[in-house]
Amino acid sequence: MIVNLIEFLKARSKLVRHGGYGIVAAIVIWSLIVIDRHHVHSWLEKIPGFWSLFTIVSALVLVFVAKAWAKTGIETDEDYYDR
Repeated sequence: MIVNLIEFLKARSKLVRHGGYGIVAAIVIWSLIVIDRHHVHSWLEKIPGFWSLFTIVSALVLVFVAKAWAKTGIETDEDYYDR
């Protein structure tokens, strides 16, 4: 079932990518129109989509830090325990 879904999405990767862009654009437009910015706590919260961008950047930093940390010794060769 999952394999079929993954193959379905892979076959339509361009549609999936454009759908993702559309969802992000809809969220930014929604945040421009609906969210009240009169009582923000800092100047950063006045930026449309700030928390979404902050989340994406934080996730990317976390992934790259985890990869760098893994390269320092957590990852081992496949035959490490065979030796």
